[in-house]
Amino acid sequence: MTNLPLRGTYRQSDDEKEAEYVLPVRWIRTRAREEAFWVKTLRAYRSVACQITHASTIETLTTEFGLQD
Repeated sequence: MTNLPLRGTYRQSDDEKEAEYVLPVRWIRTRAREEAFWVKTLRAYRSVACQITHASTIETLTTEFGLQD
């Protein structure tokens, strides 16, 4: 992504606390849309990048995707 000629003019604010950033994501595991799952108790935010801290969500995703701590 850092090699791409990206340039943006959109600005919400000059305040760093309100700034918006683009973040690269390294996917460890992926699934086809047909294999998607949802558990009512999972916590997720669609429009922001954030660290997952909800213990139940972490446990469910770790198990579902076969990940180790």
